Amino acid sequence: FRRVLFRSKNGRERVQAIYRAHAALNGWGDIGYHYLIDEDGVIYEGRAGGESVVGAHVYCANVGTIGVAMIGNFQHANPSEEQLSSLRWLLSDLTKTYGLRANGRTTFQGKSMPTIVTHRDLAATQCAGRKVQKLLPTIRRLVARRDFTTPLLRGEGRPSRRVIRATPRYGLV
Repeated sequence: FRRVLFRSKNGRERVQAIYRAHAALNGWGDIGYHYLIDEDGVIYEGRAGGESVVGAHVYCANVGTIGVAMIGNFQHANPSEEQLSSLRWLLSDLTKTYGLRANGRTTFQGKSMPTIVTHRDLAATQCAGRKVQKLLPTIRRLVARRDFTTPLLRGEGRPSRRVIRATPRYGLV
């Protein structure tokens, strides 16, 4: 795994840097995650082709899962309220689309686990970071209630519902 360094705070440029790292440097052909959410809460399609495409977001657990990444390091810093709001909106949409209970449980690879998990629940990693892991039970509960506006941190953010799609031929547009 290679670290992606960002020289810009612009969400689109960060997603393009992730595309270059995943597609070219790692040789995955595209972004590993199905969706990415930047600091402003903008949702980007990562892996072109939608949810039916197998991602490359967690080794040995890509089939039967959808990878969603919030852009940032959440080991010591919190995601923005905008990211958290958009994450809840997206997870609510996905659970509705697939008939899943956000605060329920599922069996994955023979193991019972919550329907919504982080990378560290499936592989040996710190991802999604301590700060997100601590918020996860509340995120699940609010997704189940379709509550996208209750602030999870101090201060309030304005949610963004912009979804930017990728095209296989040209990358991000």
